[in-house]
Amino acid sequence: MNKICKQKVIMATLFVCLSLILLLSPLTKAQTTQNPNESIATATNVTSNVDDNSTLTNGLVSPHAGALGTIVPSNQPNAVLSPPSETVKVSNLHDTPVPSAFNKNAQTDANAYWHIIDYYSGANPPTSTYCGYVYPVSNTVQGINSGGTLMYEPINVAYGTNNAFTWAQFVIYFDSSQDLPTWGLQIFYEPGGQWFTPSIGASYNPGDTYWFVIQPSGDTTVQFYIEDLNNTNNYWSTPISVPQPTTIVNPTIGGSQYYSPASCVEGLMDTTQLTNVPYFQTYLIIAGYSSHSRGGDGTPPQGIQSAVWTVSGASAVYESMLSETDISSIVNSQTCGIGYGSVSNPTNLIGTQNGNYAGIYGGNPGDGGEIVGQMNTLSGGNIYVYGYSTSGYYSNLYVYVSMDDNTWYQIGSYTTVSSTTPYWINAGSYMGDFKYIAVVGYDSYDSVNLHLDAVKVGT
Repeated sequence: MNKICKQKVIMATLFVCLSLILLLSPLTKAQTTQNPNESIATATNVTSNVDDNSTLTNGLVSPHAGALGTIVPSNQPNAVLSPPSETVKVSNLHDTPVPSAFNKNAQTDANAYWHIIDYYSGANPPTSTYCGYVYPVSNTVQGINSGGTLMYEPINVAYGTNNAFTWAQFVIYFDSSQDLPTWGLQIFYEPGGQWFTPSIGASYNPGDTYWFVIQPSGDTTVQFYIEDLNNTNNYWSTPISVPQPTTIVNPTIGGSQYYSPASCVEGLMDTTQLTNVPYFQTYLIIAGYSSHSRGGDGTPPQGIQSAVWTVSGASAVYESMLSETDISSIVNSQTCGIGYGSVSNPTNLIGTQNGNYAGIYGGNPGDGGEIVGQMNTLSGGNIYVYGYSTSGYYSNLYVYVSMDDNTWYQIGSYTTVSSTTPYWINAGSYMGDFKYIAVVGYDSYDSVNLHLDAVKVGT
């Protein structure tokens, strides 16, 4: 079945109008001679695409509708979870006794610390109240070494001043036992460097929906509250002492950076690969998450990512921990154009990066090819393609995703690849889930000669 090459006309109306104008001109471009290094400067912004059923008139293209199904070039659907209808609870909280806290022991084993953080990067605090919905999952993670810990943190926020603050983190813990995850708070006082880690007194029930909020409750106190909306008797709250109940944005003390407000995936572990990371999603009522940090003392392992997607029309985001994914099988590959398009070794796109490359070539405008693959699991987040271009080529790479191999969503516009050294090409991100991905090389007046090794959805 013909896919993306059959209906890849992103600016069809504009292109037709330009065609009608240019038809009046004697200037045409011969289509019978292959020119692998062609580049027309006046057409570098033309992104209209054609297929092998398009017709040529004096060297110009009349777009053909094709039959690949529906392509939606810009509008992405909402994430897997619809925005909740529950009224935001910021008052009349249940009272719960404060749990006994204990000092967090320093990390003394060989485990390395790493983080993947999405955080607010504005100059002024967006709010002092942070709330949202969290959807607990089971511990399916494999690859955590004995004694290691994986942490998913829906919210981190610092309250106080630039010189003295309390940093509060809402944390879900995963360990190597694959037992039910546990959850709690990590509270850090600066200056002084004192940690407290109270456990959350509400039971953790995968499949239930929980409402949580952290909000000012006095001149020197904020309150953390969480409630199981499937069992309203399952709740817990605690006060947290703060210098003042005002959010501090990304403070630094003693050379240490504290991300606030932020959401995070962190690890204390000695491993390079995680598998079966569950899709853990939080609906967080906040605006302005626009930065991403990946680092720490150690290197984040392969197989895990974080993703943040802005909810259209709302001051909210979906924040998620999920698996990195790749292509498990090739569904389809084909060429398009007038005869100078080709696809070679498409199955080399299966799996992780290994030095074996699939090829997509397009020698004249309208030429190119596509490779359609099925992901190894439900995917969503940041999309990368590992590859390079032959020297002298400015190869335009397009990426599409689909849930049903019929209705396709374009990721961004396209990426021009000119590097002759392989690298992870950032194709953009997708807010939602998909099972299929199409990688397309297309000559839109710049010849294409792509060598692609792998696709990953991750960080």
